[in-house]
Amino acid sequence: MNVLIYAQNQQQIDKHLPLLEEGVFDHDFSGVCGPKALNNALLYYPEKFQYVICINDTPDPGFDDITLELMNKQIPYLLRTYKDNELDVILAFTKNADDVISTEKRDEIFIRRVRNILDRYEGESLAADINEKTTIGDVCVNIEKGQAFANDQPLRLSHAEVLLLHYLIKNPGFLKNRGQIMDYLALDEDMTDRIVDSYIKRIRIELNYAGIDGKKAIITVYGAGYKANDKTDDWKASPPSMSSSQIEAPSPNH
Repeated sequence: MNVLIYAQNQQQIDKHLPLLEEGVFDHDFSGVCGPKALNNALLYYPEKFQYVICINDTPDPGFDDITLELMNKQIPYLLRTYKDNELDVILAFTKNADDVISTEKRDEIFIRRVRNILDRYEGESLAADINEKTTIGDVCVNIEKGQAFANDQPLRLSHAEVLLLHYLIKNPGFLKNRGQIMDYLALDEDMTDRIVDSYIKRIRIELNYAGIDGKKAIITVYGAGYKANDKTDDWKASPPSMSSSQIEAPSPNH
């Protein structure tokens, strides 16, 4: 798998490139620094690279634009950042990051997380699901392509969110607690289980955009976990109600 490393400066590229080449030896890495170089590189996705690792080691107001650009182009990425408070981590996940790793974590942990993510993309840790295409109601998930659709509309979900949606809809009506979900997604134990809540929120939002009631499709069992509603007739979103101010008065000619 070809992986692009993006950093704010060449020093971080020089640090992380040999680190990854030595620790994750079955993948190919290249590095760019600066927004202009990254934008040029993104023109060649997915022909020349299939994944991005972002290194954010210093405050930079423009860095959020980088992650938004990756999200908008639906390019999968992992973020290593100096920000390690829970709110910043959850915010990164709402921008479709597959994983968020603090720069305070040891390099060995960073390498392990990168290896897990890349192996998952290539199907080594999800071999049983690699060719599986699951459909329930108007929702379809194709694990092999990492895609999800609702009412024939593509859902803008991260790889982890696609896997989670697949996990729930292939077991409709069966409760999955946060621990089971984190194990299935191969998330590290030191990650808060609120990450699962963030994934669920993103999935529901995308379902809503596609005309499916996200909260009715993916049910919260408070204090226990989540499950896909096996009564798909309940999934259809109600049409938005119109207030009296939104209803146009009839034309005098009608």
